Amino acid sequence: MPGMWPFSRHLPLIFASCIVFSPMASGQPEPPRRLASLNLCTDQLLLLLAPRERIVSLSHLAIDPRHSPLAAEARGLHLNHALAEELLPLQPDLVLGGQFSASLASNLLQRFGLPVLRLGVANSLEDIRAQITSLARAIGEEARGETLLRELDAELAGLRQALLAHTRGKSALFYSSNGVTAGSGTLQDDFLRSLGMHNAAAELQGQVPMDLEAVLRAAPDFLFTSPPQREDALLAHAPLRHPALRALPERLRVIALPEYAFACAGPHYVDAYAALAGQL
Repeated sequence: MPGMWPFSRHLPLIFASCIVFSPMASGQPEPPRRLASLNLCTDQLLLLLAPRERIVSLSHLAIDPRHSPLAAEARGLHLNHALAEELLPLQPDLVLGGQFSASLASNLLQRFGLPVLRLGVANSLEDIRAQITSLARAIGEEARGETLLRELDAELAGLRQALLAHTRGKSALFYSSNGVTAGSGTLQDDFLRSLGMHNAAAELQGQVPMDLEAVLRAAPDFLFTSPPQREDALLAHAPLRHPALRALPERLRVIALPEYAFACAGPHYVDAYAALAGQL
């Protein structure tokens, strides 16, 4: 099936403390039944891939609609604040976390003998597909993973086809909180390239600060920002309220895309395409 690549190709994406969980490696006849998550991104994948009755805990951010598009689905489940003592009494068979978050809790849980699987940062659609595939395999939900990928592929194909006539050959720039832009090697850059667009910050690497003067000099055709309803109460969004940027819509398209679409490896990446299509 397209996208179901060998696990060994994606070791840089997924770092597992100890051994990546599998029934054969652990000596158990079944995949892990009791699943817990310490990280917002693994919260979302777990909600999408595992039956609710197998989820023993999610991070407290899972129910916050400002951060999670699956907040409603997470309500009613046990929540944690990335503390090992919150999960030890629950005795999960597998704990999911981020490669760069909740490290103290992950390390402590590992010392107490609990398997911990840490997922890396997704910087492309291929990374997203790899994480869905690998996590579905680790928890014994391959069929759910395949269904999720088929739905993701179908949605993306339709939206991209509709968007390419408007985006191919255009230049664009992401400009969000604290004046940060997305250079090459990011999920935002992957998004732009998939639509035939040139990233005006492609010479930069990763998520980096960009002053307002540089944005104005770049003069992109599209400027992608955070949703305006979240800017007013946040001091970090001050650059987006600068008069120079407010005048830019006369010369380019300023479009708000959901931040959560780029925050985690998951099918909500497609929401960025849908938001762009809706505004074009």
